[in-house]
Amino acid sequence: MRLDGFDNVNFEFSEALKKRAEQLLWLLTTYASPQKPMLSAKIEQDLNTNGQSVRAMVDYLILERDIPIGSSGKGYWICTDRDQAQASARHRKQRAIKGFIVGSKLESFFPPEQQGNLW
Repeated sequence: MRLDGFDNVNFEFSEALKKRAEQLLWLLTTYASPQKPMLSAKIEQDLNTNGQSVRAMVDYLILERDIPIGSSGKGYWICTDRDQAQASARHRKQRAIKGFIVGSKLESFFPPEQQGNLW
């Protein structure tokens, strides 16, 4: 077991995903900007994919291609300065923290002494 507890975190990207990520990069380069981010729903429609795949493609572009893809509740774009990258990093971290809080709450359900009792 890894010390960080993330045994199931997978940053191995398939060749198919890498190819789709290049299409996403073209879309963002061509149609998105910091002032006009591209919604995930639009990307999903244009690439005939789903939100999970879009997030994986963005991860690949950031982690493997070193492309600063910005994101917010308004969509995705390619960052053009440090402030945008920092704001996007905060957004991603806030989403991760929210997921951690929800996951931690789930762990509190069904303690061993209350097995079988719901609420």
